[in-house]
Amino acid sequence: MSDQVYYKVLGADGLCCHGGAGRWSIDGSWMPAVYGGLAPCVRGYHLCLGEDLVEWLGPVIWTAEGRGKSFRSEQYHIFQEARVLRTLEGWNSSVARAFSIACAERAVPVLEAVMPGDRRVMEALAVARACIQDEKAWSDAQAVAAEVWNVSRLVDGAARDAAIAVYGTVVWQNGGMAAWAAAGSARSALAAAAWERSMAESKEKGVHPRDAERGANGASNAVMKAERIWQTEQLFALIR
Repeated sequence: MSDQVYYKVLGADGLCCHGGAGRWSIDGSWMPAVYGGLAPCVRGYHLCLGEDLVEWLGPVIWTAEGRGKSFRSEQYHIFQEARVLRTLEGWNSSVARAFSIACAERAVPVLEAVMPGDRRVMEALAVARACIQDEKAWSDAQAVAAEVWNVSRLVDGAARDAAIAVYGTVVWQNGGMAAWAAAGSARSALAAAAWERSMAESKEKGVHPRDAERGANGASNAVMKAERIWQTEQLFALIR
């Protein structure tokens, strides 16, 4: 059994929300042991560390533990046996939506650089903020979600990812899923923007395309890593 703090993100009543169709026991009991080879997204119980939690946000965040055979995949650990222990009380729909807005706001400048003066994205974020205090504002979110989706179809690359980050804040009624959608798209937008910027600079300098792409990939990966760190710090600050 590991002494590290693991997390499991689930829907209501222990239902899986990131693939799979199972239901976890939420009374603290161990799930049935899995025999045979463990495989990502196929066999075994998937838990994540705090540093990976922004990749798996959703309605309910549980602390969890695993035992038996295990191995580390890229963004999670897979165990032969696992159980959830207690929910993170600081994580609720309002906190999740505030987190989603904070993530999306960091990506908005990428879109504004391509579509200056377009107010549809900012109006969507305003509706998302209203949903924090008043769930009835959800009815307004559907109209602005459609408008933001229209914006996303007018652009491509980093700008499209930025528009989808905002779209995620309003298209999901559950704040936990909005946080997952917005955070992931915001990371992609900022990383893609770094890639595009690096490629443009290399072209101006006459860098060989192969070297230019290598440099752009490095810039993109660095921004992606930095944004995951920022999101993780922001997430736990809001939860606390």
